[in-house]
Amino acid sequence: MDYHNHLDHRIETCLIHCAKKYTDSEAIVEFDHIDAPPKKITYSALITQSNYFAQRLVSQKIRPGERVILISFNSIQSIIAIIGVWIAKGTVVFIDPDLSKEEIERQIKIADARFFISNDALNCQANAIIKSATVYQDCDENIAAIMFTSGSGGSVKPVMLSHHNFIYLMHAYQEKNLGKAGEVSLTILPLFHIAGLFCGIIEPLFLQIKIILLKKVETEILKKAFLCEKPNLFMTVPRLLEIIDFKMIKKISTYSVLKKILLNMLVKVNYFFEKYSDISFGKLFFKEIHNQFGGKLTTILCGSAHLSACIQKRFLSYGFNVLCAYGLTETCGPIAITDLKSCFKLNSVGRCLNANDLSILPDKEIIYCGPALMMGYFRDIAATQQAIKSGYFYTKDLGSLDRSKNLYINGRKDELIVFSDGKKVLLSNVEACYMHIDGIDDFAVFAEKNLYQDGIAFVFVAKKNADLQSIVQAVRTRSATLKPPFKINQIYHTSHIPRTNTFKIKRYQLHNLVKIKNIQTESAQKLIDLFEKFLPEKKGKISENSYFSELNIDSLLATQLCAEINMCFNTSMTPTVFWFYQNVAELDCYLKSEKTKQKNKVSQTRRDRIAIVAVDAFFPGNANNETMYWDNLLKKKDCIITVPAARWDAEQFYDAYTLAPGKINNKVGGFIDLPTHFDPSEFNIKPRIAASMDPQQKILLMRVKNLLSYDSKNTVESWRYSNTGLFIGAGFSDFMIQVAQSVPNDKINPYTGINSADFTLTARVAHCFGLMGPAMIIKTACSSSLVAVHSAVRALQSGDCDAAIAGGINLMLIPQMSICLTKGGFLSPDGKCKTFDKTANGYVRSEGCGLVLLKRLDDAKKAGDTVLATILGSAVNQDGPSHAIFAPNGQAQINCYQAALDEADIHPHQIGLIESHGTGTQLGDAIEMQSIQAVYDLDREKENTLYIGAVKSNIGHTESAAGIAGLIKSILALNQQWIPANLHFTNLNSHIHFKNSAIVLPNESFSLKNRQLKYAAVSSFGIAGTNAHMILSVDQNVEL
Repeated sequence: MDYHNHLDHRIETCLIHCAKKYTDSEAIVEFDHIDAPPKKITYSALITQSNYFAQRLVSQKIRPGERVILISFNSIQSIIAIIGVWIAKGTVVFIDPDLSKEEIERQIKIADARFFISNDALNCQANAIIKSATVYQDCDENIAAIMFTSGSGGSVKPVMLSHHNFIYLMHAYQEKNLGKAGEVSLTILPLFHIAGLFCGIIEPLFLQIKIILLKKVETEILKKAFLCEKPNLFMTVPRLLEIIDFKMIKKISTYSVLKKILLNMLVKVNYFFEKYSDISFGKLFFKEIHNQFGGKLTTILCGSAHLSACIQKRFLSYGFNVLCAYGLTETCGPIAITDLKSCFKLNSVGRCLNANDLSILPDKEIIYCGPALMMGYFRDIAATQQAIKSGYFYTKDLGSLDRSKNLYINGRKDELIVFSDGKKVLLSNVEACYMHIDGIDDFAVFAEKNLYQDGIAFVFVAKKNADLQSIVQAVRTRSATLKPPFKINQIYHTSHIPRTNTFKIKRYQLHNLVKIKNIQTESAQKLIDLFEKFLPEKKGKISENSYFSELNIDSLLATQLCAEINMCFNTSMTPTVFWFYQNVAELDCYLKSEKTKQKNKVSQTRRDRIAIVAVDAFFPGNANNETMYWDNLLKKKDCIITVPAARWDAEQFYDAYTLAPGKINNKVGGFIDLPTHFDPSEFNIKPRIAASMDPQQKILLMRVKNLLSYDSKNTVESWRYSNTGLFIGAGFSDFMIQVAQSVPNDKINPYTGINSADFTLTARVAHCFGLMGPAMIIKTACSSSLVAVHSAVRALQSGDCDAAIAGGINLMLIPQMSICLTKGGFLSPDGKCKTFDKTANGYVRSEGCGLVLLKRLDDAKKAGDTVLATILGSAVNQDGPSHAIFAPNGQAQINCYQAALDEADIHPHQIGLIESHGTGTQLGDAIEMQSIQAVYDLDREKENTLYIGAVKSNIGHTESAAGIAGLIKSILALNQQWIPANLHFTNLNSHIHFKNSAIVLPNESFSLKNRQLKYAAVSSFGIAGTNAHMILSVDQNVEL
């Protein structure tokens, strides 16, 4: 049906026309009580009863456009009443029956209607119309509905929506092909909410899609509806998906380690298939999840509020089409929606129905001027003129558009808090930092004005039998790790969090709901007593939220208080602590954390084991993630290619003669894509700064973002101000040399040096993501990245940080480094790393970036993280006085192996796989293999095979990223229980002997079907003599 040819149609005319095609088909199924059978009605009966309802209104002499108040939950009878009012040419005024008596009376007064239909009256059909005594005026038969805004911002306004508004959206969404005749749609949205009315009722009826209604959203009724009716579409809100997702994660946390790893892999694999192909294994991989939704659910339409990208991604991975929509009551419902092609643009709500109808102002406010725009606010000309200016409706929502005009919602303008110091924060972003605190059933934050400064207040609902003080302490501890404006100043307890009918928080009501204020711990009370001892004039006026600035604490008072506190709490803090913390509550948290650290140091007889909870791989062969990297290894892909023209002219610089001046003895290498599509706005970097940034910085920013989003519990924002360390192995400073050669002196600006300096690699990442642990680059040549991981391990074990990102990066931007290495005889003339082979003649240079996210094992378990592998032991040493500065020292390598094994406290024969340094040089390979045999192969039974891997044969020598490439390969091998093949090996190096050896150099990739690989080791040796060795385990339950 062409919308433009039916502008004069009213809603009921369209619905009656559509119903004639499906007279005897079920139109609506209503689930009321868990024990009662569902009520059903056909299209024919629906229209018949609606006509009867209209006749009764006509008999009461209803005038065209006259208002009829409807106060009802979702039900068949209420839909009959709505259509009946429209047939009688009336206007429906929707009021939420769950509102307070006072608010219902206020809205009834605003409606000023003669006719009143209540939820109770609907249940008794004979008395369904209750005539009101109110006055008749301001009627317009073009008005289909008057619907009140949800009031999440504090102001509830009556919105006039025309038949024209609805008809426009009905036909626009018909063209979207979101559903087809004969399908089944389940909605939890209430009919008095615009999305519930349009998406849940009007549009499905228009498309002949059967509607499943729930009178009340209760868990058991929802389950029954899914299992009985098996819907294809599910209309919901983010809050309900969050609850469902949390329950699923909780259930998964009870699974065995192996099952969790497998599930995590399946999620990633299916997400890849869903995103990049037409193949979906969702129903096969996640059959149990699909069965909970009836087994036929394909599409989830989510609106009303912002849906977390992590939850959206997880449901997409399960094989559901998750479509996010955006709209307001004033726009008659959703005016933007993701389609099936763009649903993988996470956080996007898709394109506006007409891209020209929606714009973004310089202050990021969204404005709209399309055909779905309301007629205005009922009897409120001033409010209408304030909201609609020059034909545009000012939504008060903040957003942005990408190049394809996809809309991204950032939050509400009235939730953007600007502090006195100029800092800005969205309250929803603050809430994201306090997710998943034990004992809390629901929570919210709001801005609170203080006599001395602004602050954020935290309000929570405790779970049954939860300890309030423990919750407060947990919130304070979380807050102590953050910086303003994410810190919490006040904590309140309440019986419930006020929400709208679509679960949005009514922040304006939070102030009035506080029941318990300033819940104090015993230690906080002790501190207050000490403060009152030194400040007697403040006695009775000091609380745990009293600011030190308010108490006028100077250096002398700070010294006196510090001495008293140290004596009372048996601590050793210094007076400067008063300049790092703001109030008594934060000082209390600091003292508790210091005591915990002291206990850990005293009780720690063995170094903590370190968990690897996430990895990120970006290596040659178009391996943009660990899955593709692993796939290349198993498929024996040789990832070496001709040097791209974007790097240098391979032909110009090539000469087979090693000593040819200014020439390189090969034309190949392993390369990754440069960040040409880097979006600086994604990282709050100005374009002019990004233009002169080292591409290594850009790659690290993108890869770290990916790493930190490894599961639903951790948004990138949640890491801000965390005690997370950053340890990055770096190599040659190609970009700095390139800048020095190409930028004239008169073009040097403030960013030239900083943007090209290698020390900025970690500084840029730490600054962007707000990481506040140790941050450093490691430059030990080829061993840089594994030494970086070792440094991260030690920082975690010493308590310097609570999580750590470690790895390395290497780019080849200029030919000069390759010329140097050619002259030194390091590079292979034929461009192959033939590790341990008789014909090995040097290595081929490569690029790459690999990262791991580390936590102490106990911390990872408490957080419910999936542990991919455990670092049991790690060691670093130096060759010292070897034969030459660049010559390897076999004894130093042996010492390094033994030190790592000693820390791991396992026998060398327990190691089943060693990822070697293996560069493909005759001398280096022989010395390394002999050192391996001296430790791992000595007196080893031949049946106890020791596999030696050499990833450089696949991807080349990634130099400063070589160690992390080997580490990630080993992690994947342990998890997959597969041994990847080494390439370019035919005949053993003549200086290596395998007589009576258990060592195997795998030529083919194979699965370890009959043997479980529990332990692996990784080596990485720097050309200047710094050696690193690491012991890994795939079993979290190894008893040391």
